Amino acid sequence: EPVLDIWINSLRTTAQTGFKMALGEPIRLMCSDPRVELPELLQRHVIIGQTQFVLLMTPSNDSWKVYRLFKEWTCCQLPVPSQVIKSDTIRKRQSTGMILARIVQQMNAKSWGPLWHILPEEKETPVFEKFYRHPVMMLGINIYQTSGGHRWMALVASLNKACSQFYSGAKECTDSASLSVNLQNLFRDALLDFADNNDRQVPQHLVIYRGFVEDEDYPSLEVELKSLQAVLNVAAKQIREEYVPEITYIAVAKQDDMRIFSLRPDVANIANPESGTVVDDPKICSSTFPSFYAINQSTTKGTAVPAHFSVLKKPENMSMDFIQSLTYRLSLLYYNSNAAIRLPAPLMYAHRLAKFAGTVLRREPSNDLRLTLYYL
Repeated sequence: EPVLDIWINSLRTTAQTGFKMALGEPIRLMCSDPRVELPELLQRHVIIGQTQFVLLMTPSNDSWKVYRLFKEWTCCQLPVPSQVIKSDTIRKRQSTGMILARIVQQMNAKSWGPLWHILPEEKETPVFEKFYRHPVMMLGINIYQTSGGHRWMALVASLNKACSQFYSGAKECTDSASLSVNLQNLFRDALLDFADNNDRQVPQHLVIYRGFVEDEDYPSLEVELKSLQAVLNVAAKQIREEYVPEITYIAVAKQDDMRIFSLRPDVANIANPESGTVVDDPKICSSTFPSFYAINQSTTKGTAVPAHFSVLKKPENMSMDFIQSLTYRLSLLYYNSNAAIRLPAPLMYAHRLAKFAGTVLRREPSNDLRLTLYYL
């Protein structure tokens, strides 16, 4: 108990000083057998619409089973942002500040709190200002297949100009027909939430990252594009006939054996490229569509694994340089990392959500959490 008191006080101090978050005194509940008592405790004390956050400390034994049970309840049956921490974590003396900061960071992201956003460099500002002159939506779409063969689709879409708030939705796909229907339903809901958050304005440009694509998947991507367009056609009839948003559709390869190095004669001859490196030489990026390799992440151990992007559709006036620059900036907006990651944030969120729904929840998450990053 004294250790817990110290840890909670440290967590509140970190939240206040580091993130300007005011954490109130929590209501503490205890159970000796979480797998049996936890559902009853949650039903008794979690009040939908009033309870703001639930934090669970799990024992080392059966931690995965307890985690899955807890998330099933807090993400599906009693929807509330939640966080799980292993009890051993509060007893660690090393890197305590870093651990506390990471926990607060995740709590903030799960509670509608944007952590940061990216400002364009001065020389590129006019280009981005022109791009953001009208409402823009960034989307990530991914399908995850579980070990049992179940397929889950997730769609994550930005809701504001800073790309710091998102709609998140996931559905199980039982066949190809349900895949199209689910995609349309998720896209429709994202458009409605975008309008609600932007004074009834709808996006004039859609930038879609579709992962993780293999060569045999390309024909199905045409079907997905038609499904998305069908939703836009319905929206045009409801909003105004001239609503024809521009679409940029980018496929991200599932796997690629390509490795890229920079010449460093002073350091063992070669080294990993710096974060933000792009390779778009046609001799290397041989593809039917305009494509490029990007190393967004900074790699200090091993070799950097680039991501391969193929631009299947884009407006004629949008340059590949701009798409590459936008992709890099989006890789800095993943709130589970303080540095650039390999993929643009909307796609990484979609991948994380699809896997979370398929392996942890194994059912559709509550719609009440759709505007939070509850799956981080």
